Amino acid sequence: MKRILILLLILFSAPAFSQESLKARMDRIEKDFGVSFVYASSLSPESRTVLSNEYGDDLSGALASSFKGTGIRYKIHRGNVILSVDRSGKAAKSTVCGLVTDAGSGEILIGASVIVTRPGGAPVGAVTNEYGFYTITIEEGEYLLEVSYLGYSPIRRPLTLKKDLNLSFALTPDARISESGITSRRDAGILSTRPGSTVLSASLIESTPAVFGEPDILKTIQLLPGVQNANDGFSGINVRGGGLDENLILLDGSALYNTNHLLGLTSMFSPDMVKKTTVYKSAFPARYGGRTSSVVDVRSKDGNLKETHASLSIGLLADKLSIEGPLKEDKVSFALSGRLMQTGVFSPVMKAFGVPANYWFYDLNAKLTYVISDRDRLYAGIFNGYDNFRFSQAEEEYRHYYDDNYAPYDMYCMKRQKLGLRWGNTLGTLRWNHVYSPRLFSNLTVAANRYSMSLSNGSSVNVDDDGEMSSCETSFSMSSGIMDLRAQMDFDYTPSPAHLIRFGAEAIGHKFRPESSSSVEKTTSAGVSSDERTDMQKGKVHYGIEASLYVEDNMLLAGWLTFCPGIRLSTFITEGRTYVSPEPRLSLKADLREDLFAKASLTRMTQFVHMLTSGNTSLPTDMWVPSTKNIRPTVSDQASVGLYYTGLDGWEFSSEGYWKTMNNVLEYLEVNASLFSSINWEQNVAMGKGRSFGLELMAEKTTGKATGMLAYTISKSDRVFPDGSVNGGRRFPYVYERRHKLTLTVNYSFNDRIDATATWTFASGAWFTVPTRHVVSVGPDGYLQREFCVTERNNYRLPPVHHLDVGVNFRKQKRVGERIWNIGVYNIYGARNPTLLTSSMNDAQFENPDLPDGAIVITRRSLFMFMPSVTYTRKF
Repeated sequence: MKRILILLLILFSAPAFSQESLKARMDRIEKDFGVSFVYASSLSPESRTVLSNEYGDDLSGALASSFKGTGIRYKIHRGNVILSVDRSGKAAKSTVCGLVTDAGSGEILIGASVIVTRPGGAPVGAVTNEYGFYTITIEEGEYLLEVSYLGYSPIRRPLTLKKDLNLSFALTPDARISESGITSRRDAGILSTRPGSTVLSASLIESTPAVFGEPDILKTIQLLPGVQNANDGFSGINVRGGGLDENLILLDGSALYNTNHLLGLTSMFSPDMVKKTTVYKSAFPARYGGRTSSVVDVRSKDGNLKETHASLSIGLLADKLSIEGPLKEDKVSFALSGRLMQTGVFSPVMKAFGVPANYWFYDLNAKLTYVISDRDRLYAGIFNGYDNFRFSQAEEEYRHYYDDNYAPYDMYCMKRQKLGLRWGNTLGTLRWNHVYSPRLFSNLTVAANRYSMSLSNGSSVNVDDDGEMSSCETSFSMSSGIMDLRAQMDFDYTPSPAHLIRFGAEAIGHKFRPESSSSVEKTTSAGVSSDERTDMQKGKVHYGIEASLYVEDNMLLAGWLTFCPGIRLSTFITEGRTYVSPEPRLSLKADLREDLFAKASLTRMTQFVHMLTSGNTSLPTDMWVPSTKNIRPTVSDQASVGLYYTGLDGWEFSSEGYWKTMNNVLEYLEVNASLFSSINWEQNVAMGKGRSFGLELMAEKTTGKATGMLAYTISKSDRVFPDGSVNGGRRFPYVYERRHKLTLTVNYSFNDRIDATATWTFASGAWFTVPTRHVVSVGPDGYLQREFCVTERNNYRLPPVHHLDVGVNFRKQKRVGERIWNIGVYNIYGARNPTLLTSSMNDAQFENPDLPDGAIVITRRSLFMFMPSVTYTRKF
C-alpha cells in the first residue's frame, strides 16, 4: 500500500514527474559530483529507467535513489563509483513487455497469454490488458517463452533476459488451436480470480439465433446463468435481481444509456463492430462504478493496419456494411460499421395489420487508430444510433341524419392523427495509451455522450355540419434526455509477477432533463378562432458531478492462492448536497487442485442515476433521473461464492451462489404510472429496499466439433418499502423475477462449409399486477362508473416461457473473400409465450356473458411464434 500511495503522489501531485534512463542519470551525477562510473557492459544501464529526475545535493543520496531496486551494487573508491551485480540479496530482475496483435490485421488481442518458463521452475505469465499490453518482471536468465490466444497458432521461442526488453508478438489465426490454460492471472472467466465473470467471443454472438436472425450481444448474454430478460424475444437484461437501468453498458470504456432498437427487439451493438465482450455479475473490478447489478464491457475493432476488408449483410430486419483498413500501413487504420433497418419490410407488415405506420433505425460506429510509436497509441471513435417511429392516419365520415321532428341534414367529418417517437445515443471518445516504463502503462479517456427522446402527438377533427365548418386541433410534445462529459485516467503498474496494481481517477459531468412537455388545444367555428389553450411544463434541469478514485491489486499470495483487494471512493454533487460512498471490493481464488478452484467475493456498488420504468416493459419513454437532495443513491452489497472444475478435457463446470441486498431502490407510487408521471417525478416515486439470492450452475464444452453450454438458475428477488408507500409496506416479488431458468446451447461444425446452432430456453413466468376487484361509484354526469382496485403489487405470475431456436450457416470460399447464407427459425415449434398483457373489466351485457359482470379479464398476446429468417453475407 505504501508503494501505491507513493506512486499516486508522484503521478498526480509532482509537477516535475518525468521518465529518465539510468544511463542519463549516471551522466548527470558524473557532471554534478565530479565522479566516474566503472562497470561491466552486461549491466546495461541504458536499458533501465528511473521515475524521478530529482536526487538532491548529496552524492550518497543520489546513488541510493538511483540504484534502489535495480539489483546493482555501488562502491565509491578514489573518485570512482564501481558498479557490480548485487549478489548479497535477491537476483537481479528485468522486465519483458510489449503488445500482442493479429499478424494479418495488426488488431490488438485482448486477453492473450504470455508464459515464461525456466528449466525446473514454475511457469510465470501474464495476459494482455484491454489495449493488448503485457508486462512480466522476472529474474534475469534463460527462459522458454510462449504466446497463445484462442484461435491462433502459438509462438514459442527461447528468451535470454539480461535487461529490460520490449517484445511485441503478431499471432497467426488458426481455428484449430485452443488457448493455453496456464496464466498468472485473468480479469474474467473461469480461470480468473473473480466469480461471476464471463468473456463472450464475437463468433459466439454471431452464431446465437435471434428474432429476425439479427445477432445481438444482449440476447447472447441472456443465455448465461443469473441473467433474465424482461420480455420474451426482447434484448433487455436483468442481472441477479437488478433492474434494466442497473447495468453499466460500456462501449470502449464509455457508458451508453438506452441501448435498444425497435423497442428492445435488438440492441444497438452490431456484431460486425465487436471485438470482445466481458460481463461481470459480481466481484466488480474497482475501475468500474456507477451501476449496481452488472458491467457489460464491449470493445470495438480498431481497424486493420495491413490491408482493406469489407463485409456486406442483407437480412430480414436490417442490412449491415462494415469496412476496415489502413490509411497508412502499420501506422493509421480505420474501422467503419453501419446498420440500417429496411422500412420496405416494416411498412407492408404494418399496413397488412391495418396500421398506417413506418419505423426505421440505424447505428453507425467509426474508429481511427494512430500508432504513434511503440509506446503510444491514439484512438478516436464515434457512435451514433437512433430509432424513428411515425404514425399518420386520416379517416373520413359522412353521415345522413333524419328525424321526424326536424328536416334531414348531412354531416361530414374528417379526423387526422399523427404520432412521432425518436430516441437514441451519440457518443464521441478520444483515448491515448502510453507506456511510461516496462512496468507502468496508462490510458487516458475523454468522452461526450448524449441520450435523447422526443415524443409528439397531434390530432385534428374538421366537421362540416350542414354547411357550417368547425374544427378542433390538439397537439402534445414531450422530450427527455441526459448528457455526459467524462474524463478518466487509468494506470496499470506491475512491480513484480505477484502484483498487478491498477489505479486511477474518473470525473463525469451530468446534465439531466427528465421532464419537458407542451400541449396546445385550438378550436374554431365557421372559420373564426373561438378558443386556444396552451400548457407548457419545462421540467427542472438537474446537474450533477460524479467523481471517483480507485485502486486495486491482483496479488499472488502463494502458488495456490490469489487475492484481489480494491476500493473505489465515489462522490456525487448535486443541488448543494454531496454524497460520498466508499465501495470496497474483495475477491479470492484458491486452487484446491490443478483442476479444481474455489472463489469468493464481497462487493459494494453505488448508483447515482436511475431510470423510472412503468409496467413490465422498458420503453423509450422511460426517464433517466439523478439522485437529488431528496432521492438518495442506490447502494447494493453482494456476496458470492463458487466452485469450478476443469479436469474433464474440453469441459468447464461451475457453480455459484450469491446473496445481494439493495437500498434506495426507486418505484412508482402508482401501479399504472405512465410517462406523464415523470412530471414532478420526485413526488411520484418512493425509495425502498430489495434483496436477491440464488444458485447458478453451468457446464460448458469448449473444444471439438460439438461445443455448447448448459446453464440453470434458481433465484428469488423481492422489494419492500418500510414506510408503507408501496404495497402497504409488505414485501412483494420483483417484477422481473423468474424463479427457474434453463438454457441449452449446442454448436456443431459439420465441416468447413456448414455449421449449425440450436438454443432451447425455459424460464418461469415474470410477475404482473392485476386488479383484484372493482368499485362502483357515481360519476359527475350522474352515471355509474367502475374503477379497478389493486390491493397487491405484482400479484400474478405469468405462465412459463420456452422456445427452441435454430440457425444454420452455409459458407463458401470465393475467389475473393467468403459468402455466407444463414437460415434460422426463432421459436421453431411455435410456443405461445406471452409477450403483451392487458387487464380489463368484463361487461356481461356486451362482452362475455359467461363471466360475471365486472370480472377481471387478463388478455395475453404472443408475438414471436415460428419466426423464420434469412441473411446473406459477403466478405471481401
